[in-house]
Amino acid sequence: MSVPSIERPHSFNQGRNIRTALDMWKEGRVKLLRSIEHYRATCNTLNAACRAALGRPEDLGDLENALATIGSELGPLETYEDMLRKERMRLATTRNTSSALVRINLLPPEVLARVFKLSNTCYIEDKTVRLCELASVCTRWRWITLSMPELWTHIDIGLGIPDRLTQLFLQNSRNSAICIHVHEEHNNSYARRINPYEGADQYDSAVRQVVQTLMPHIRRVHTLDITDAAQEFAMAVAQVWLDFGNPGLSDTLSIRLLEEKVSVAIDDSEGDGIGFEHPDNALQVLRCIKVLHVQCVRFSWDSPAYHQLTDLRIYNDIDTVTLSASELFGILSASPSLEVLKLEGIEVLRIRGWTKPIPIIFNRLRTLKISRYTDGSLDILLSMMIVACECDVGIDTVDLGHGGVARFLSLSRTVVLSLDCSKDDSLTYVVSFLDGLPPLRTIILDYLHTTPPAQHQPEILPTGRQTNMILVNSTVDLQGLRYIISVLGVRSLRLECCHVVGPWSTTTLERIRTSLVKTYPELECLITDTESTKYLACRIMFEGDVI
Repeated sequence: MSVPSIERPHSFNQGRNIRTALDMWKEGRVKLLRSIEHYRATCNTLNAACRAALGRPEDLGDLENALATIGSELGPLETYEDMLRKERMRLATTRNTSSALVRINLLPPEVLARVFKLSNTCYIEDKTVRLCELASVCTRWRWITLSMPELWTHIDIGLGIPDRLTQLFLQNSRNSAICIHVHEEHNNSYARRINPYEGADQYDSAVRQVVQTLMPHIRRVHTLDITDAAQEFAMAVAQVWLDFGNPGLSDTLSIRLLEEKVSVAIDDSEGDGIGFEHPDNALQVLRCIKVLHVQCVRFSWDSPAYHQLTDLRIYNDIDTVTLSASELFGILSASPSLEVLKLEGIEVLRIRGWTKPIPIIFNRLRTLKISRYTDGSLDILLSMMIVACECDVGIDTVDLGHGGVARFLSLSRTVVLSLDCSKDDSLTYVVSFLDGLPPLRTIILDYLHTTPPAQHQPEILPTGRQTNMILVNSTVDLQGLRYIISVLGVRSLRLECCHVVGPWSTTTLERIRTSLVKTYPELECLITDTESTKYLACRIMFEGDVI
């Protein structure tokens, strides 16, 4: 009776194969080492013989024949060296799959994928490692990156970006919704502005190529971010998205043009905007976006683009954006769910017969930044709104004397207030305004000159206040800081990038800090050359900007 054979597990056979292959590799490596040592010895012998024959005419014929043979063999030798190098790289790639030798391989694929996702939010201007580079590290990383289309959804497209790279991202993103970032290299855009007619045909051809690359995927675009682009390029891409984009998917439109003499109209009630091929689709796309950022670009005040926004930022670097009070109120009332509102370079006109309406209550507005406005504009704007949630506010000091500003800050739940004091040197003016407000958690003052009133005497800290004060790029002196601390009840003071009054002053910031702490023992005072607030949302217009 025959004994049935026992089938060995596959893992056992696989392990035996690995051990056998490893033994064969070790044997081959030993043979290679011996061959290399023998080869080096023959090279040394040949070099010595050739050098010895250089001064002997009778050996010239043999020497030339030997050198000719060496020359004919150098090419194959280089090929063999390349083969060895490639095999070493293959072994290194195999070695990198080890969890013991390469600790990152201990992470499961889903964790690595979350790490890789961080790279698709920092894709602008090659400032970080691209996914195509991550995918080339090893087979495992490549499998993870290629198996997750959502990792490839942030896509650069532009005149200075290789089309094959854009196509790679578009292909790997498959059918996922995508964010398109359009960027024009500064050298191309600068040359275009200086010589608008030089190379115009080539420029137009490049723009058409970009549009052609984008067109098959235009229905997948949920975010269109155009940064530092010339007008022709930006408008060509924006028009394609508005004409053919998917209204149900559109979410974000950001257009930041180069410095233009006048704002470019997208849609205009007088018909001065883009000539859309499909105006109905364009209006639907505009009506569905939730985030709108514009620089040197304008929409008519009654545009559907202002409907139900959560993030609105309007910036003009050359001229001011002029709106009547009623137009501005219409824009704000169309988006009561705003979470971010940033306006820079605006002028609000008070039309005859206009009366202040009932303020709009914003329950979600967490960031408000208004800067570079004309006199009276801030008062009109803030009289239209009340913020019912905790909000960080950044404004200039131009309109602090108007009642509407103080009223807004008193009725709203302002947590952080950042004031640009560069247009007003009066410390008394700023401190008196702040003293009339409810207690604020943090106050940031830029470019303040802390010259105190002549008759002021330091007082005991007022009760009921726990104010954190940050002075940035300010000119300070001891008496001025005592005035601020005693009036506003400052418990924590940071002096960031500040300097002492007078170019010949012998008083140092450290001596001022020592004196302040002695006068106010409960005061926390820190001096630093680093600005900790320059990236705060209420102090910058766009992410990536630095004040």
